[in-house]
Amino acid sequence: MIDKVTNYNIYFDVCAVLFDLVFLILVVTRKKVKGRRDRVFMYMVLTIMIAAMMEVGTSLIRNGDWIMSNYWRTIINVLAHFFQNSVSFLVYMYVLQIFGVLRHLSFKRKVFISIPEMALMIFLLVPQLRRLIFYYDEAGIYQRGPVNKWFYYWVILVYTIAGICALMKYRNRISKQDFMAISHFVIAMILSIFAEGFFPGMHLRITIFLQSLCFFGAYICLENDEEAIDNETGLLSRYSLWNDLGLMYESEYSSYLISVNVNNYEYYLQTIGSKRMNILLKNVSQWLAKLSSDKVSVYHPKSGTFALVLYDFDRDNALKFADKIRGRFIDEWIVEGASVFFQPLVKMTGVPEQICQDDQLYAFIENGSIEGMIMNSVNFIDEVSTGQRRLQIEMALDRAIKNDTLQVYYQPIYDVATGRIRSCEALVRMYDEELGMVSPEEFIKVAEKTGQVNFVGEIVFEKVCQFLKEYTPQKYGMDYVEVNLSTVECMNPLVPSTIRDLMNKYGVDKSQISLEITESAVIHNKETMANVMDNMQRAGLSFALDDFGTGNANFSYVLDYNFDIIKIDKTFLWAADGSEENAAILEAMLQLIKGLKRKAVVEGVETEKQRDYLVSKGVEFLQGYYYSKPLPEREFIDFIRRYN
Repeated sequence: MIDKVTNYNIYFDVCAVLFDLVFLILVVTRKKVKGRRDRVFMYMVLTIMIAAMMEVGTSLIRNGDWIMSNYWRTIINVLAHFFQNSVSFLVYMYVLQIFGVLRHLSFKRKVFISIPEMALMIFLLVPQLRRLIFYYDEAGIYQRGPVNKWFYYWVILVYTIAGICALMKYRNRISKQDFMAISHFVIAMILSIFAEGFFPGMHLRITIFLQSLCFFGAYICLENDEEAIDNETGLLSRYSLWNDLGLMYESEYSSYLISVNVNNYEYYLQTIGSKRMNILLKNVSQWLAKLSSDKVSVYHPKSGTFALVLYDFDRDNALKFADKIRGRFIDEWIVEGASVFFQPLVKMTGVPEQICQDDQLYAFIENGSIEGMIMNSVNFIDEVSTGQRRLQIEMALDRAIKNDTLQVYYQPIYDVATGRIRSCEALVRMYDEELGMVSPEEFIKVAEKTGQVNFVGEIVFEKVCQFLKEYTPQKYGMDYVEVNLSTVECMNPLVPSTIRDLMNKYGVDKSQISLEITESAVIHNKETMANVMDNMQRAGLSFALDDFGTGNANFSYVLDYNFDIIKIDKTFLWAADGSEENAAILEAMLQLIKGLKRKAVVEGVETEKQRDYLVSKGVEFLQGYYYSKPLPEREFIDFIRRYN
């Protein structure tokens, strides 16, 4: 039996098979995290590749180049019809997925929109119905049934109209650029269907090749991994999180957003090094990527923070899922033989019940912790504050760093033995045109959480060096300036070299700088702290321990570090004024410092009574408003010139 010999031109179909095969490999290998949208796109490419293969087969049969029985001819033609017609169905699914609608469709709606596709399948599988589309006669010649063209174009027409309606209905959910790209993609797909009609009599099989080119264009314009994928982890990016959640703000379906903030991320980054941390980050990302599915998307919105969106979960199952993530994060992670234990803060909230706008999403992701939340537990956030004040401070800090408007004030430190001002503490100040003067206690906390504190610290240290070079306060009897180091800076092994470079740049002598380190920084990690201090002490720098007594450690840890000066926080002095018990605590701290042969500075001296009391207890240095508030450079120089 032979088919009626027809000269079908199959070169475009052969090219389409090869092109789609390479294209599919590209999509599979480049897509590190495969969500529902990625799967739909890959199904489209795979479907059109199989359709091209089947069309090559049917063309070879009709050209007489492939001889086989009617049974196998029928099977190949059934597959060709099914996959060719399924392309329009998958294109419609893809359009719905881009608008964020597909994952929220109920089962009934999915069945409804699949009716033309299911009808096609039934017609192709049932012999009596299949004869209405095509059949092979006894001579082995292909015959078109009475509804062949009608059925083919009917399926395409249904999904084309549905796709256009979806474009019009949901156009405001995506950017204008993406809307135009989708519109052009749909129009090109429609035109490709009629392309073969422009070459009558040539039997040119060009439709599938043109549709393959359309898919490639959509991949370039709509599946841009440079924006959608985070290069550091291979997870979905911050851009993807904002884009995907933006499609859900007006959704009628309940979903949940989980945020995992690793509080000691910066600590491990500094202690185990960037190379090991990158390996660890990949291990964590690979574990999270395994959770990705049609109902779960995984993101890496910023350093030390991961996010997951659970689509159409009920609250109980979402909490169980979040607890599974929490359990893995608090468990041991191994990187090159080293054990790492994270301190995760796991938050969960509803979308769109609790989060229905971008500023709420920003506040939920950016705020590392919210008052009342419990570490190593799943915290459900019933109300997400936009954190407007914090956002304003962060933006103001960005402006201050960019425009170099941070200022350094100097507060005198009184030397009891000489009766002179021998040193001072450098204190950063920020004035913003929109917010006015912002308290250091407020913006330093924001800087530490956003990673801006390293820039702030370097700016402050450089301004102190400029001050020492330009104003030469040593001429007026001042020996050194105390400069604060934040917790994050103390964990950074690059800080010693930065400090040395700046001192060399401005010709500042090592004796003119003393570094103040808070107790919390010391507690953070003894080994790293010891290494940082050792490097700077070898350069001749001295150290003062700031805010002694306010941390979580006992007095014994002071023995572990070589501090020249220990500063007692002002709260102990103020508490001692009205309580004998508190006065006893203060005196015990002073005796400890004296017994260790260290010098003491007491902060917060505001009255003559406090001064006399501290002098009677043998305190060497006093600091507070009784002597002076923090002053700008020129005013400070004028003050010490008069005082000394």
